[in-house]
Amino acid sequence: MSKGRKGPAERFKAIPKLEADVFVPQLANALEALGNRLEREWPATIPEPPGSATLLRTLVLASGNTWRTVRYVCADLPKDPARKIEYALALVPLARVILEAVFTVVFLFEDLPGRTEWFWKSAWRDVHEEYARLEAEYGADPTWTDWLSEMRNLRDARAQLMGIGLKPRDSLRKIAPWWPLPGAMAKPSNEWTLSQDRLSRLHYLEEQFYGQFSASAHLKGPGLSRSAAALLDRKRDADAAALLEKSRSDVFGESTTMLLALLSEVELELGYGHAEQLRYVWTVLGDLLGYVKDLYERHYRTRFEKNKR
Repeated sequence: MSKGRKGPAERFKAIPKLEADVFVPQLANALEALGNRLEREWPATIPEPPGSATLLRTLVLASGNTWRTVRYVCADLPKDPARKIEYALALVPLARVILEAVFTVVFLFEDLPGRTEWFWKSAWRDVHEEYARLEAEYGADPTWTDWLSEMRNLRDARAQLMGIGLKPRDSLRKIAPWWPLPGAMAKPSNEWTLSQDRLSRLHYLEEQFYGQFSASAHLKGPGLSRSAAALLDRKRDADAAALLEKSRSDVFGESTTMLLALLSEVELELGYGHAEQLRYVWTVLGDLLGYVKDLYERHYRTRFEKNKR
């Protein structure tokens, strides 16, 4: 190391720290409240499309559970010798899980009735095609009879619920087209419309976050380095320990930001009364993390201000 140049340990020590107690209770409260509100009441200002409340609540609950998992693994307290700091290196793909929920919610609200139906029909198609595959492979095996029967009943019950009457010559693509992946949602398409505001938001999220989270999920290049480079150093000196601490801090910050974006999307669309709580978290985190402030200033501040009026 050249003279006067600070190593990772010194640089990390110099970074301002934010205690989780300053913002986690507010975010956790908004998370629980929005999940409960989606279960119990739908805003009177807009019609409730069938299946929308269930879909949105499921996305909030799944994302909240993912965030709590990240939070626990990254926590210092309660003390747990089994909670090793290097486990945080494996959590970046979980931030992507929450981000995918953000993509879905932004995409849904462009046409909530139509896209809710589209989502559930695509989910039905997954079950239908998986049943067809398993039945062809194991239909003659008596040990699979009960399982296949239950799966067939589930498929048929969902079809009846959504009014799907599938005939041999029907095109699955027309009856139940696939739900698009996040990367596709962020691009213009002949198959769906998306307002410029939503397209811009998804494009930003894809460029700033989705690529790096996916690189870790697929163990590609920088993603592999982020997930494993710190494991190569067996000596674990002060610099190596500092890099692990920073990795832990980074993934918790990223996961928290993704959850904050998700809850903000739901709140801004449905107006359940948690806007100020969420704005507080945006402000507190934005004062410490530049990427949080940039995301908020570009895509949430104006919308929150309009919502307030």
